[in-house]
Amino acid sequence: MRFADIPFAIVSGALGLYSRGVMFGLNDTDFRGEENLRGPLLDKSRRARGQGLVTVMNHYTPIDDPAAVAVFLKPLELTLGVREHVRWTMCATDRCFKNPVVGQVLRWGKVLPIERGKGVHQPCMDAAVELLDSGEWMHIFPEGRRSRTGRIQTPLRVGVGRLVADARVPPVIVPIYHRGIDQVLPRGAWVPLTAGKRMLVMAGKPIDVSEMVSSMRAEGRTEADVYSAVTAEIERAMLALEAEADRTFSLDGEAPKAATEGAGSPSPKADATPPAPEERA
Repeated sequence: MRFADIPFAIVSGALGLYSRGVMFGLNDTDFRGEENLRGPLLDKSRRARGQGLVTVMNHYTPIDDPAAVAVFLKPLELTLGVREHVRWTMCATDRCFKNPVVGQVLRWGKVLPIERGKGVHQPCMDAAVELLDSGEWMHIFPEGRRSRTGRIQTPLRVGVGRLVADARVPPVIVPIYHRGIDQVLPRGAWVPLTAGKRMLVMAGKPIDVSEMVSSMRAEGRTEADVYSAVTAEIERAMLALEAEADRTFSLDGEAPKAATEGAGSPSPKADATPPAPEERA
């Protein structure tokens, strides 16, 4: 390990191991689709050809990342500072980077500062595209804010479409869905220490939008159209995972209500109540 990697290893190791302990030690996590993410993550040929990895996840609690992300990594990957096995992500400057000390710790943890309201072509987004072009893993919450209901908020923000469409090599896209983490850190709590709760984390099959992007650009479609189309594909995949959770998972361990009632239709959209100002992306 290089000396420069020590702060990264400390931050990723501490947060990652703590998160795995909470998810697998203190609580019961139904973990599905591990191979859908770890397959492309560990594919050295993907990185060699400059193909990035984009994971997209629903957003409900302040600890969705690292809690629902660390489960995909092995303890040694977290503690030995294997940088390429740890995701990059983004956090709003007015939420995560107001305190310079906290901001530095987050930077060591591979968090990029993004400014709300500055659009999809701001420096943070440009940096994210460059990271994807070097084969890095970028983890995104495409809702752009935390859900108030636990349901996926649609439509998703088109920033994720821009990241995918503007990468030199279309990245591998893996949708992830989680449920139940709000039980571990209830509103008003500061430290996630609740035990004995059931949770779900599942990764879906990778999404390939490369042909669609190439076709739309060959037709002369606008960049905005391309970004929106990519985002719509990601939205469909995330809603499909949410619908699967409705059918196959319950927090109390009993048969899911949706399954007993024969439900299986697409997941309803989240409450349209606009987010509080501090939660807007």
